Amino acid sequence: MSEPITFNPIQIDVREPGEPFGRATSPFPEPHAVMTSDQVVLVRSTWPMIADRSGELSARFYDRLFAIDDSAARLFIGVDMTAQRTKLVHTLVFVVEALDDVDRLLPAIAALGKRHTHYGVADRHFDSVGNALLLAFADTLGDAFSPELREAWAAAYAFLSSVMRRALMRGDASEDGRTDKPI
Repeated sequence: MSEPITFNPIQIDVREPGEPFGRATSPFPEPHAVMTSDQVVLVRSTWPMIADRSGELSARFYDRLFAIDDSAARLFIGVDMTAQRTKLVHTLVFVVEALDDVDRLLPAIAALGKRHTHYGVADRHFDSVGNALLLAFADTLGDAFSPELREAWAAAYAFLSSVMRRALMRGDASEDGRTDKPI
């Protein structure tokens, strides 16, 4: 088994809903700033193989997550896990389709991160989720989950988790009565 990865946040700013995301002026790194174009192609080209086994992938993801992180498991008490697994797959489909469309991807992922504030998610959960995701891919794909594919998904997750972490942090600030605007 591979060593767990620490997904260090990428320093980015998350704009408020409705603020423009122009490619030329955006403060966001585009996915290719973290992922190579070859990695984007690899993620996309292997997605059909993963999608065909999405039920298995999503079940293994939550099994792995709950085994890795008991505090994450407690967040799902009383949650309809069938619906939750479906949400995970829909999110992955969206991410794969939008990896090179920053105007579409970033606002949606930032909103997802901000919503997770209300679920009790903490920054520490992002490493557990990333590792569980990579392990679920390995479980589901077996030998087809090559080191290159693992690296590509790790890069994609590092990018996405950075956006979500920043949005989660800003969501926490809003909940505490502090400003949600950048300082």
